[in-house]
Amino acid sequence: MKKIALTIAAGLLLCFAYSVPGAHASDYFPNYERIRVLGMGGAFTALSDTPDAPFYNPAGLNSLTKGTLTVLDPMVEISKDAVDGYRDFDGVNTDNEVEISNFLKKHVGTPEHFRFMMTPGYAGKNFALHLLTNASVDARVRNQANPTIDVLGVGDVGGQVSGAFGFKDGMYQVGATLRVIHRWSVDRSYTSRDLLDNTFSFDNDARTGTGVSGDVGAIVHFPVAMSPSIGLVIKDIGSPPIGDAVKNRQDIRLGIGAKRDFDLGTLKLAADVRRIGYSEDFWKKVYLGGEFSFKKFLSLRAGLYQGYLTAGATLDLWILQLSYATYAAEVGMFTGQVSDRRHTAQLAFEY
Repeated sequence: MKKIALTIAAGLLLCFAYSVPGAHASDYFPNYERIRVLGMGGAFTALSDTPDAPFYNPAGLNSLTKGTLTVLDPMVEISKDAVDGYRDFDGVNTDNEVEISNFLKKHVGTPEHFRFMMTPGYAGKNFALHLLTNASVDARVRNQANPTIDVLGVGDVGGQVSGAFGFKDGMYQVGATLRVIHRWSVDRSYTSRDLLDNTFSFDNDARTGTGVSGDVGAIVHFPVAMSPSIGLVIKDIGSPPIGDAVKNRQDIRLGIGAKRDFDLGTLKLAADVRRIGYSEDFWKKVYLGGEFSFKKFLSLRAGLYQGYLTAGATLDLWILQLSYATYAAEVGMFTGQVSDRRHTAQLAFEY
């Protein structure tokens, strides 16, 4: 039984993880990206006018006109290369170090990614409460001569509460989120020999902790054509520690947005700059896109996420929403170096 468990663990590690070059515990930004926003390029700071607002800019809760109760909303995200790696792994003898090493050599430099998230809760005008379950495994093989897998795995459980307030009929909006999470994380490198060791266990390398973090945000709306807006949010103020686990990094985001109603539906446009103040390629910080929501059943989205094309759609069937998005994240040092194309799907029951 132990041998079977080790084989399964090794398979998951090899096939569902990637590491970003230079990505270590000190560089971790919480991954609570919402599927609808991913489809429109990840830009939402200045809009935040849907139940997704608490995860981008809590000030936007002031724009909600009705409450939404999310009973269940499982979301799965996987990279294209992870799927290819899983197919290649089928047939590899996990008791043979040479076969494992050859498999790793074949996938040197290939980014792979897997994420699962559920955030049931309630979001209404000026108030939101959510439970949090989020797990991501990121890894990438390096060193052709002696393959090594760099792994960053993070799992969170917890909850958050958000509030907002508006001035002058919602022209000025402010909001805040308080979040409490318990985290399990692994941030280290493994060789093929490590995976074959009978004593191998992620628990040996796991770091855990409980921590509190907070976000504050503001949005200003302008009463002119296209209803333009400017938004600013500071996420995870002060880069709070979470015990011995990977800690969150503070993320300052600035965005602009606009929207207009048509006979067929509503058009939304947005652009964001994230991680303001960090020294990295500027285009890795840029997110922009748009959404057109028809009056019934369907929303379509497109954008640019760190310079890469995104697309998405939601089919709204009363209390059931089916959503899909694809986007590519830059896992290299600059946009255009190493892209990681990902596919995301969600089934949500909302009232």
